[in-house]
Amino acid sequence: MFLKHSSSLIPYQGEIILPSSHLTKKVEIEREVALVIGKCGKNIKEEEALDYIFGCTIFNDVTARDLTKVDPNYVI
Repeated sequence: MFLKHSSSLIPYQGEIILPSSHLTKKVEIEREVALVIGKCGKNIKEEEALDYIFGCTIFNDVTARDLTKVDPNYVI
């Protein structure tokens, strides 16, 4: 499991802007299933967890793998 901030998303059929080739040589695209969280919560009981999910969708996770291995905090 990992989180993606809403500022890292583009709309349906939006342009994926790849980093220049001098920065990375290994950009990977993975198809993922995403749960969209609909409201804030903390210490949520298992039986109430689905109440916090707004929806489910698919997305492409685009990652420069060679950059994340050098600096795991680097965000494109």
